[in-house]
Amino acid sequence: MALHAPYNFVPLSEQVFFPDWAAGVTHDIPLAEGVCGWLDITITAHTPIMIGDENQEQGTEHRFFRLPDGPYAIPGASVRGLLRNVLQIATFGKCSQVDDTRLSVRDLDDDAKHFYRDYFVTSTQPIQSKVKAGWLRFKDGHWRLDPCEYARIEHDDLNAWLRLKIDRKKAQSAEDKYQALHSTRNGLQLRYVAEMHDHQKQTKNGSTFTLRYPKVKRLDPADLDPASQDGSLVFTRQPESSKKHMEFVFAAPSQKSIVIDDQVMREFLAIYGATDAWQWLHSPNNPHGQRGIPVFWLGGGAPTSLGLSQLYRLPYEFSIWDMIRHTSDDHFSDQLDFAEGLFGTISENGQNARKGRVFCGDAVLEGEPRWDALFEGVLNSPKPSYYPAYVRQTPDRQHPQKAVVRREGDKPIFATYAKPAGGHKKPTINGWKRYRARDQLIEPRVGEGQENVLVRFTPLATGSKFRGRLQFHNLKPEEIGALVWALTWGGKKTLRHLIGMGKPFGYGQVSMEITACELRPNRCDQPTKSDPAQLNEFVKSFTATMDAWHQAALGGAWAASPPIKALTEMARPAAAAHADSDGNHGYPVLDPKGSNEFQDAKKDGWYLQPVSS
Repeated sequence: MALHAPYNFVPLSEQVFFPDWAAGVTHDIPLAEGVCGWLDITITAHTPIMIGDENQEQGTEHRFFRLPDGPYAIPGASVRGLLRNVLQIATFGKCSQVDDTRLSVRDLDDDAKHFYRDYFVTSTQPIQSKVKAGWLRFKDGHWRLDPCEYARIEHDDLNAWLRLKIDRKKAQSAEDKYQALHSTRNGLQLRYVAEMHDHQKQTKNGSTFTLRYPKVKRLDPADLDPASQDGSLVFTRQPESSKKHMEFVFAAPSQKSIVIDDQVMREFLAIYGATDAWQWLHSPNNPHGQRGIPVFWLGGGAPTSLGLSQLYRLPYEFSIWDMIRHTSDDHFSDQLDFAEGLFGTISENGQNARKGRVFCGDAVLEGEPRWDALFEGVLNSPKPSYYPAYVRQTPDRQHPQKAVVRREGDKPIFATYAKPAGGHKKPTINGWKRYRARDQLIEPRVGEGQENVLVRFTPLATGSKFRGRLQFHNLKPEEIGALVWALTWGGKKTLRHLIGMGKPFGYGQVSMEITACELRPNRCDQPTKSDPAQLNEFVKSFTATMDAWHQAALGGAWAASPPIKALTEMARPAAAAHADSDGNHGYPVLDPKGSNEFQDAKKDGWYLQPVSS
């Protein structure tokens, strides 16, 4: 199967356009060539449209946004955000309005060996874990780690020695196991004897390998064996029908406590902070009390990462910002790009803050509302950690639709957010995410077990029209042209914007028409203009500005550049029919009790194909 999705990406530019006038343009000082005025726009829905009410309480049932005095409307902020995003891309702007997230991975597949498994275990036999253990505590204003030794203990031995009843076929949280132990009247503290144990395992192809780890051989409550030591039982989650057959015993702290680096702790909390396991262990109910929270960690003298299980989610080397920088440092420049100068920007130090000069009013529904059929579907999308879609891949020469930089046996090797293997160039993100316009709605596919995350809404019908006004102050001619180009796609009437909920399924496809305007030049000796046809001259000024910059900076025509071609191609409904020729145009299905098309595509080496025109 090829990887399919209702979205794709506009590639980032290796150079950002910083207009030479941007730094000098302000809201307060009139430009000699500046113009003030307004544009009246009509927004027409070409598919059913749903604009969710942000003031509505959280839930699965959504209602359409309406103004305090009653009319249904599209908020001005939504129109402004749509226009800014289009212009940020079309003017080769900075891709920096994203959180600097460091994603994480837990992937036991063979093709993830170089960016996951190799961090946790040795590569030569006998295979041993590189993971260490310790007790996490917050003391004197810092998170601290008390390192300790640890050993494994069999479920069968726990069941026999402590009268536990751990069923490997049944899913159990760590909290469930702790409570089960408490019900036996046995405590977590025990005295034990551990020895190194060699465990023979066989791979799917019939070869064998040896795992070596310390294992509890017996409990020694009488303290007769000089090799015995004190420890605490540590339980971790039991997946359903799992091969997991052991728990852990953490010894008493064996080293001086280590102050954990703030960044390491932030990454740990970003992964685990909202989980039930962390919420429970980081509460007065923690069964280990003053000793702390049992954690696993990697690193030399100090931890570089932490987790709540032995094979925990590992933060990638590169954050989202790192990945963008791999394309160009321009994206984090202090200089103002085209969209920042037009719509305004804020900055941490306040030095580059600019007030916007474009203001969008609410677009109010014209006439009585006409409603379409109820929508029921899952709106969750793959997260950026799904690298076959979000990270730029190098195609296999023999199979261009597969991402293979090199092969180990028959396994594909993807570019990820990790340091590349074999000296390959640093990975980059695919670019600006955009949903495709399409000529028909997609029927949502709901996997078994997803009923509890269904989203329901009733959209306004195709043909609904909204009227609003866009006002601007002290704009240059090319800036007015940019707004008109973004609103109307440069006059291409077959292209669509997407707005509101349900975009992955084709909802919210709209066109925008300028029905009236007023253009008041700052110079008193120039007349006010009110004919929308006169806006074409401003569009020509904008496209000439972009073309001149593109020719000088990157070579070739701006309109023929990969970003502009991808941006406009995804706005063309007819293009989706060609892209979906294999019949797959929605999200891959994730069925907890059946197929996992995300995983299947990754195992087979498929990646999301770039937009072609």
